[in-house]
Amino acid sequence: MCINANGLPKAAVLLLALLFPTIFASAASARDAQVADARAIARLYSAAFDRYPDSPGLDFWVRTWEAGNSTLLIAEQFYQSQEFRGNYGSLTDTQFVEQLYINVLGRPGERSGVDFWLAELASGESRAGVLLAFAESPENISKTRQAFSLIALAGDYPDSGLPEGGIWIFQSGDRRDSDFYYVPKQVSFTLRFTAIAAGYDHSCAVDTSGQTYCWGYNKYGQLGSDSPGADCGTFACSGTPVPVAGGHAFAQLVAGRRHSCGLTAGGAAWCWGYGQNGQLGDGLGTDSPVPVQVAGGLTFTALAANASSESTCGLTASGEAWCWGRNGAGSLGNGMDHSAAHVPAQVMTSLRFVSLSISESTACGVSTEGDTYCWGDNRYGQLGVGSAGIDGGLAGSNSPVAVQGGEKFIQVATDGLHSCALQQSGAMFCWGLRSWMSSVAFNSSRHDGVYDSLPTRAGGSGAPWYDGYAPPDSGTPWVGTTGSPWTAVAVGHGQTCALAANGALDCWGQLWGDPMGWGPNITPYPLRMGGERAFIAFASGGGHDCGISTDGFAYCWGANNWGQTGRAPQLSW
Repeated sequence: MCINANGLPKAAVLLLALLFPTIFASAASARDAQVADARAIARLYSAAFDRYPDSPGLDFWVRTWEAGNSTLLIAEQFYQSQEFRGNYGSLTDTQFVEQLYINVLGRPGERSGVDFWLAELASGESRAGVLLAFAESPENISKTRQAFSLIALAGDYPDSGLPEGGIWIFQSGDRRDSDFYYVPKQVSFTLRFTAIAAGYDHSCAVDTSGQTYCWGYNKYGQLGSDSPGADCGTFACSGTPVPVAGGHAFAQLVAGRRHSCGLTAGGAAWCWGYGQNGQLGDGLGTDSPVPVQVAGGLTFTALAANASSESTCGLTASGEAWCWGRNGAGSLGNGMDHSAAHVPAQVMTSLRFVSLSISESTACGVSTEGDTYCWGDNRYGQLGVGSAGIDGGLAGSNSPVAVQGGEKFIQVATDGLHSCALQQSGAMFCWGLRSWMSSVAFNSSRHDGVYDSLPTRAGGSGAPWYDGYAPPDSGTPWVGTTGSPWTAVAVGHGQTCALAANGALDCWGQLWGDPMGWGPNITPYPLRMGGERAFIAFASGGGHDCGISTDGFAYCWGANNWGQTGRAPQLSW
């Protein structure tokens, strides 16, 4: 591929000549150029993350561009970001190209197209260059044209109540990324629930009659119904619970990045939504807007999936672990590094487990002896073995390896970049990438302090994960904010929640709001959610979380750009 003096692929330069007219023709206005800059960067979001940008993020990258940084450099930052790695894990060149096809076209690439881009990479083209080419492809421009046509400067809308002075906003006639609820909001005033799950941007729950309902994003059928769409215009979503088709009575639910699964009382697993990586487990590798039964005739006692995962696991009555779906960095544990499994494959071990958790790139389980094992990616010490791939240690493992440190646990949860495990006493230990939950820079050139490769007690003086912060009682390691010990833990896409024996729900990590007025900031220590409300079940999602209170009503909080908290997104300013 021909590269120009600025480090851009020649094809990208030709595209940029159309997209950034002020660079090539002085007659265009600066304001039009700024809007064009924002739209091009928004297309990078779409190609890299399969989502649209939030206003602060778009503002930051536009200013980065205007400061003289090339679009190729910005594409490199997107590719190296924790969101990209958290979503997709460690990818081979083939997997990288295929993921871009899925993000841009919604389908796997044809063989000739994949081979073309693999040849480009083999000849020296960077992944950032390929990402930029996909972002500026005619298909991506066409797909995003309507939504991105309304990107504008806040100063262009003085009557909207937004601040003046060149603040960038992302405005779409179909959806609004600024929807965010800092305190729990009740999902329904009539439905009462017994089980709940939270995916990347959708949620599901089982009501007291056994009917399953889902709400939020539905582009891939992850709500279990192909009808919702009115709440987000041309983008399929529902801000209110809709019944999952099929009439199945599920005892447990889990939700992944773009799929959902339910487990019947008899142990049969059914999945629906995005299935092209095999996460539905039916052997077809296709999407399904209605539940399809997982193949193989296995019966399970529990299922596992995470808001970042494109895979699912099941635990049998004997403690065997079986996983299916995308195999990022060997996270299925079946002895293979990358090949997807379209039907359940047994984790390659004689161990028997009582707890399982799987993310996009890492999985963990607690054995019947209370020992914890992890498998998959170990770039930042997320396997807990005392070393990290980024510093020349173990890069990963496609079968279980023992977490070191000698601690015994009853439950483990992982989002692929960090893991937390709970002891019988209610004490919490965590390991992996600190910056996934704190202020440490993700791409720091100094790795010391960036990760913990061994389980470290959460809380107390000098607590890990929260550099520069301390909990109110910094001398006492965390065991629940109310003094009641934690009994369960869940990890979402960077945030962690733990339920105490008295029903108090504590969360920390990404964006939260609380009576102390933190607002849209990272909360570095546990905050009790819902005031004095007590919960009996909870789930952590991509940027939102949900819980069921003792009276059976469901509450959600956090991001609501697709209705995932159970209310219609705001569609206009």
